[in-house]
Amino acid sequence: MTRARPRAIRTLTATLPVLVLVLGMQDAPRKVRPLHPAPHEVDWSQPVPLPPREQPPLGSEEEVQVRYDRAKTLVRAGNHDLALEEFVWLWTATDNKASPWEPRIRPRIIASIGRLAERHEPTRIRFTAILDEIDAFIRKDPTQAVREWTDWAALSRALNQEGRLVTLYEERRAPDGSLQRFAPMSKERLLWLKGGPPPSTGGVVFHPYAFDDLFDVLVEAERFADAGRIHKDLPAEAASKLNSSDRALDEVREHLSEEDIAEGWQQLREDLALLYALGLAAAREEDSEKVAATLIERFDDSASRRALVLACRRVKVTSPSVQRWMGELRDRGADVSDLEAAPVAEPAASR
Repeated sequence: MTRARPRAIRTLTATLPVLVLVLGMQDAPRKVRPLHPAPHEVDWSQPVPLPPREQPPLGSEEEVQVRYDRAKTLVRAGNHDLALEEFVWLWTATDNKASPWEPRIRPRIIASIGRLAERHEPTRIRFTAILDEIDAFIRKDPTQAVREWTDWAALSRALNQEGRLVTLYEERRAPDGSLQRFAPMSKERLLWLKGGPPPSTGGVVFHPYAFDDLFDVLVEAERFADAGRIHKDLPAEAASKLNSSDRALDEVREHLSEEDIAEGWQQLREDLALLYALGLAAAREEDSEKVAATLIERFDDSASRRALVLACRRVKVTSPSVQRWMGELRDRGADVSDLEAAPVAEPAASR
């Protein structure tokens, strides 16, 4: 599989955790609905007790930056063995079990580890062993594994071992190809949320912090039909993306320029358009049309129609709606020469 470049900001909601850290808005995450739905009687405003968890000593921000700069200097000088020693230290010194977001330098460290592993076999072996440990850990479904799920996805991609994500997806997907993020609420977890003892398992099927990486991996591998099946309810997923983006924007609007906001909305158009095309690839025409309707209802403009057509070209599918959007683009005076030159697939229904 192709090494993924560092993931760009795909929707405004994806920027929220990072912006909260950058801007010091410590109360913002509590305004976002919890990822795991809870019964109405659970009071989510109260802290949920968690058992203590072993935390390795963390390096200070200044020390981590100095050691990271030194590691990069060693790599450039060709001293890969010493660079590996620095990266092993950095891995432990930034292994914050309490947060998948902090320290913010950790994703850059993981990306650098991946680049070094491509040319230094001891680095590949050492961090593959670490990845094996993380893989085994999350499969046990511990009660606290947010950090590990995040690292598992990021390190798998950095080491060009994206197949790990696909393997777990294939093991845990439903017969229709959909994949749940969490298991149904158990009595044990319900009692815990109401103040009882901690549960024995985390109730995670495929954590949301790794789910997006899986989606990207399937698309990059051109497993378009699988990518179109992993969401059980495509229209609901489209609506969720819109709602999440609205909530995130409410939190950070004053800190963004109009250009930033416009860029975020354009990325949202492209994300929903891709959902539409992937749904066609999975023979979910009715759901796909609902996704397109959601997009057009929200952004009734040429940019949305262009995004839908381009997504279909990328996924190698089409539908009667594609020709309608092409006609509407022409009627609006848009230049569609690039769209007309792109290869056109057969309608999804005939595939």
